Amino acid sequence: MIITGKLYILVAVAVLAAAVVLTKDGDAGSGLQPDTSGAAPLPKVVDLGATMCIPCRTMMTELERLEEMTQGTVEIEFIDINKDPASARSFGIRVIPTQVFLSESGAELWRHEGVISAEDMVSKWRELGYALVRD
Repeated sequence: MIITGKLYILVAVAVLAAAVVLTKDGDAGSGLQPDTSGAAPLPKVVDLGATMCIPCRTMMTELERLEEMTQGTVEIEFIDINKDPASARSFGIRVIPTQVFLSESGAELWRHEGVISAEDMVSKWRELGYALVRD
C-alpha cells in the first residue's frame, strides 16, 4: 500500500514537471513568444492583470489609448495572470495590474503597480530615453 502511494506521488510530480516544461516552451500561450517576423524589435509594455479585475479593465483602456498615441513605436502586451500564471511568476508581480517596461533586448527598464494613464506612460518612456510619440 505504501509503495502504491509513493507511485501516485511520483506520477503526479512527473506530470507537473511536464506541464512546467510545456509552459517554458511557450505551448501554454504565454504571449512571450520570440519575434520571428524579421522586423526590428521594439520596446515593450507588458501589462499583467486579469479580465475580471476592475482596475485591470481601466488599465486596458489606458493601454488602448497608449497604442493610439504611439502608433506602433512600442509593443503592448496584456497577460491574464489567471490564464498564464507562469508568466505572472516569471515577472514576480505582487499586485495587479502591474506594467513592466522592457527595452528592445527584453531588459526590464521600469515597473509600475496599479493604474497609470497613457500620458504618464509616454512621459516615463521619454524619461527613459524613448521618444515614442511624434510631436
